[in-house]
Amino acid sequence: MFRTLKNTARVFANAIADEVVSLERRGAGFDALRPLVTGARGKAALASGEIDSGVVWAGQVIGLIDDIPSCAALLERMVAECKVSLATACDVFTA
Repeated sequence: MFRTLKNTARVFANAIADEVVSLERRGAGFDALRPLVTGARGKAALASGEIDSGVVWAGQVIGLIDDIPSCAALLERMVAECKVSLATACDVFTA
């Protein structure tokens, strides 16, 4: 998004982002995009949970997210992965 403006941005793929890209491909300038990309609109989308109603900025890691577990499930997974990593490291140094 914003490539035509020489200000590329990584955002969550949603209806608004698709519309912005479509408008850019048709030659629209920032004035035409402004109502879709305002910070207030994105903030409202995040606050309401309706992510298709605004631009949601994202980092590189967004492509690595496969699921949205509960906090408890995430912590259990992290602890289990840590135990495996520690056991592997112990095997390397005690062998």
